[in-house]
Amino acid sequence: MIGPETRLPEAKAVRDLLIGTAGRDVSLTVDGEGLDPDAPGGAVVAEYVTDLGHSVALIALDLPLAAHLGAALGLVPPAVSQEAVRDGYLSDDLLDNAYEVLNIAGSLFNVGDAPHVRLIEGLYDTSSAPLPAEIDRWLRGYVPRLDAACEVRGYGAGRLSVLLR
Repeated sequence: MIGPETRLPEAKAVRDLLIGTAGRDVSLTVDGEGLDPDAPGGAVVAEYVTDLGHSVALIALDLPLAAHLGAALGLVPPAVSQEAVRDGYLSDDLLDNAYEVLNIAGSLFNVGDAPHVRLIEGLYDTSSAPLPAEIDRWLRGYVPRLDAACEVRGYGAGRLSVLLR
């Protein structure tokens, strides 16, 4: 590769970003168990591109983690995110807040001399539509990745995956 490349963030950087965004303690345990977008409730997947439009990274949150982070960001009571998990559905407000968390998470890739990366408009939400084939293959592929279990204190637990192309 010519020039700098996007790097996989360290687990501590991901945890610190989630703590800062949620405004609560977040535990993160790297376990190598990839997120399954077909699990009950599905997942929300964010795609990140360089300023030249090259797709370089994904962050996927399962429905529980998206609900808990979205509720914590919006200062919504934990019962609301727990209800979303039970129902297997994110309200528009929780989905918007999860989008904001994932938008902020783009900063994980903007370090050093790596190319600037930004979140594309919108999220892939597997509870309402299947992932595009290319994104699904990428999410399930053997690529540089960080797979972890997370818990947002006072809200609940879920899974995340951070992947590079």
